[in-house]
Amino acid sequence: MTGNPSVAQAASVSLYLHGARLDPATVTALLGLSPTSSHTAGQARTSSGGVVRTKSGLWAVELQIDATEIAEAFEKLTTAIAASAHRLQSVPELEEGYFDIFVALPAEAAATDFTVNLRPGSIAVAAKAGLAVRLTVGVTGRID
Repeated sequence: MTGNPSVAQAASVSLYLHGARLDPATVTALLGLSPTSSHTAGQARTSSGGVVRTKSGLWAVELQIDATEIAEAFEKLTTAIAASAHRLQSVPELEEGYFDIFVALPAEAAATDFTVNLRPGSIAVAAKAGLAVRLTVGVTGRID
């Protein structure tokens, strides 16, 4: 990341896999990587509105990081799945999979340049696995 390093910036890099009949244990075995969160369809989950049943299966690894660590965290996740990335496309229960890069910038950083350089090898692993890469930048606070 380049830009103004004096401005605190929170971020996360995550890998999300969804499917109506996705079995998280199958994904864990395939990738050899434990999720930070997972559930199967129909599982009871507690939310602010009470207990709800999940509509689909989820397998996710979520890394909470400083924004200066985005490229390294993305590389860490892609390296972790590299050996089995091509097999993700053969999981019939997998309906959607993507890497999610989220950056929270305070309003005072809105006029600051913000650049992240993802390495070509990491992008190639995501492509080999058939996974999109989503980038979301949220500005917090008030922009005057």
